Amino acid sequence: MTSKPIDVDFYYNMIFMGLSVILLPIYILYFIGHHAHPEDSKFGSSLFARTMIFVGFLISYLQIFSVQFDVYLTTYGISLEYYWYILMMI
Repeated sequence: MTSKPIDVDFYYNMIFMGLSVILLPIYILYFIGHHAHPEDSKFGSSLFARTMIFVGFLISYLQIFSVQFDVYLTTYGISLEYYWYILMMI
């Protein structure tokens, strides 16, 4: 498969995908805080449990975002093979 030359579309999509990954932890923190039990404090006594939930959500969402990221970069000849190895080992 031949790779395409890098153009403006590549930079636009890289910025969009980078912003989505940067905003992902903010969304997860909002999700955990919003769906907390009313008698619980938003980020109080069960900090370890909420941290584990945060890490679980982050890893699962990163896998979903990484599929489109990998397909897009493959069209430009960039391989994410080692990224997938690291992500799947976690």
